[in-house]
Amino acid sequence: MDTVKSLLFENPMYLYIALAAVEVVLLFLWWDRRAEKNGRKYLLALAVPPVLGLALLVVSTLVVTDREQIVNAAQEIAADLNAGHGASLKTHLDEKFVCRFAGLPVTRDMVLALIESQKKHYAIGNVEITSSTVEIESGDYATMHMTTHMTGRDRDLNMGVSGRVQFVLKWIKRDNGWKILECEEPIVQK
Repeated sequence: MDTVKSLLFENPMYLYIALAAVEVVLLFLWWDRRAEKNGRKYLLALAVPPVLGLALLVVSTLVVTDREQIVNAAQEIAADLNAGHGASLKTHLDEKFVCRFAGLPVTRDMVLALIESQKKHYAIGNVEITSSTVEIESGDYATMHMTTHMTGRDRDLNMGVSGRVQFVLKWIKRDNGWKILECEEPIVQK
């Protein structure tokens, strides 16, 4: 079922390719039999793949899957951090959020305070999500593996900093949307 959802709503490219192949076959059949009596039905059948393709485009645009909601939330957080704000992160962190840092548990309030202090110390210039995968584990839980590239400036040393940071985020679906419930210790690569 997850494959069907992915094909229909998230990545319908393979379905568009299949519809284009059917259109080519129908065009060939119509051209081959255009002078015959039954050639007219192939001419009418040529309209079916474009109509199905348009319907697929509308459906895939209107339906936002859980996976797309999670990716959109992560991109919203990155854009908000790029703008120098933290409101989006505050919105998307669950009240029961916990993270491990240096082997110690870090709560939601501690993470928000840490980010505020880091924004003062490091002028974050850019947070870019370079790759992400989302695995929906059940209707209410998902795991996101995400790699970001962050650049900034250490204000004390007056020098630029840059590096990749990998995150493993556990998401939970609440009544008001997907929230980050847990974060494994981020892996920083320079």
